[in-house]
Amino acid sequence: MTGFRSYSRSGQDVVLWRALRRTPPGRYVDVGSPDPHRYSISMAFYERGWTGIALPTDPEVAERHALVRSRDLVVTSPGADSDGGLPDLAAIIDEQGWHGDDIHFLSVDAAQDGGRPAPVLRSIDLTRHRPWFLVLPAAPSPERGPDPEWDFLADEAGYRPALFDGLFRFHVAEEHCDEAFGKLSYPAGPSDDFMGWDLWSALERLEAAEGELVELRRQAAHWRSSASHRWADALARTANLDLTRQKLEEVTAEYSQMAALHHDRYFEAADLRAQLDLVLRSRLWRLTEPLRRGRRAVAIGRPWPKR
Repeated sequence: MTGFRSYSRSGQDVVLWRALRRTPPGRYVDVGSPDPHRYSISMAFYERGWTGIALPTDPEVAERHALVRSRDLVVTSPGADSDGGLPDLAAIIDEQGWHGDDIHFLSVDAAQDGGRPAPVLRSIDLTRHRPWFLVLPAAPSPERGPDPEWDFLADEAGYRPALFDGLFRFHVAEEHCDEAFGKLSYPAGPSDDFMGWDLWSALERLEAAEGELVELRRQAAHWRSSASHRWADALARTANLDLTRQKLEEVTAEYSQMAALHHDRYFEAADLRAQLDLVLRSRLWRLTEPLRRGRRAVAIGRPWPKR
């Protein structure tokens, strides 16, 4: 996915980026953001190498902010001034060593001091620490439009009011009006090539799910191929087993034939032994004994035996 990923409620970070996109990574002050990601005006800048001072109003938000945005200075227990327990922004900026350095924008995303946020601006000297742009919330009832007290304090410090988007009023320092006022005079639109964080996150989850689906399909194809190979191997083994069984049957048949032949020969030999035994016990065999001895003697060169 390409384009600008917006985290703010309705494209306030897109409007700021329109005016600051050609600026090297700079600095911001982010007061009252409800989350380090969701609805944050400064998160998109942090992702692009910017650093800032964050003053969440909720300690849990401050803890999460410190975990996910380590380059930011997160003020979890800021010192209070005499205006009703608000952080002394001027002292915090001085402690950060930003005196004389550009602060590119100051955003306030929460109504302070019982719904009257003006003391936030009173705690910073806008002539000494001078953000290029201010992004200030609407009146406690947004249908009433921009908060007149905010507008008065910004105007008093030399800021000109620009876009009011229903939630926030943008103010531009007079010295930056020539190059930036026009860019901060209209809301985020299609020409800004941006995508809201919710939609971006949904598309990331969709891409991750599609990646998991591709992997599952790859695994399924692997197991299907493995199963096919195993099936082919099993068929080959079955064929070999059938061949072995056939050879065994042939050997068994041959053995049976040899056994039957041996059985026949055995009884034939028995008959011959019986016949020989009859011959050896016959009278004729005994009467011809001298004749057989004589013939044997002649055969070995001895005289014929006498009776």
